[in-house]
Amino acid sequence: MKFAQRFLRTTAVFLLILGSLTLSVSTHSAAADTTSFPFAPGEKLHYEVSWLGIKAAETTLQILPMTMLDNETAWHFVMTAQTTPLVAAIYPVYLRIDSWTEADMTRGLRYTEFKRKRFETKNVSITFDWETNTAHTVKNEKKRQVQLKPGAFDPLSVFYFFRTQTLREGLELTTHVADRKRCLQGFAHVRSRQTIKSGGREWDTWLVEPDLRRVKHVFEKHPDARLQIWVTADERRIPVMLKSKVAVGSFTAQLVKID
Repeated sequence: MKFAQRFLRTTAVFLLILGSLTLSVSTHSAAADTTSFPFAPGEKLHYEVSWLGIKAAETTLQILPMTMLDNETAWHFVMTAQTTPLVAAIYPVYLRIDSWTEADMTRGLRYTEFKRKRFETKNVSITFDWETNTAHTVKNEKKRQVQLKPGAFDPLSVFYFFRTQTLREGLELTTHVADRKRCLQGFAHVRSRQTIKSGGREWDTWLVEPDLRRVKHVFEKHPDARLQIWVTADERRIPVMLKSKVAVGSFTAQLVKID
């Protein structure tokens, strides 16, 4: 029973890691090319998450049609993650994140997060007010304000901004990311070009390692924690595999399908 409880708890931990993943992966501060992007509405990426070889969760990253937000055209990104039926029968975890950014991908506009874990639920929203450079955040009706840095993104949209950047070995990536409590500058490093197997096929990839020293939640409690992300070495820069190591165990997320 203790093993089962640990397995279920670590599965929940990995879903939390996925929810904060894009806060970890920071990007170059230069503005993206507004004429073309390596992604488009309709794209949907499916991942399977495993712990000790056991399929524990599924997650998707999806781009919805362009929409209007506060009278301007905006991107709409969605991430969902949930435990598999077997795991959910004992310890269900579900997460949905929605993110909106300006059409030229230069800064965030709005972010919402809904998380349900067993009998606990959490609702978070972040509204970017660029006239006052303030993010208005709410968590289960608890409000606060965060001072924004120029060109800041939320924890999901920064993932897509990251994909607009051209990678090369030795490159250091950095940008500002605002969550509910702060707006910080994070770093990641492009380590090397590697051929890996993920989701039943081989991929030509770049290995990217975020600097986790300033990332909250799981990583801050474990100084030896490590996160590695392999993204395709083409113009789309799609993450095909993610590995993390924390005190509760090692996890792997693999891309299994692209719509």
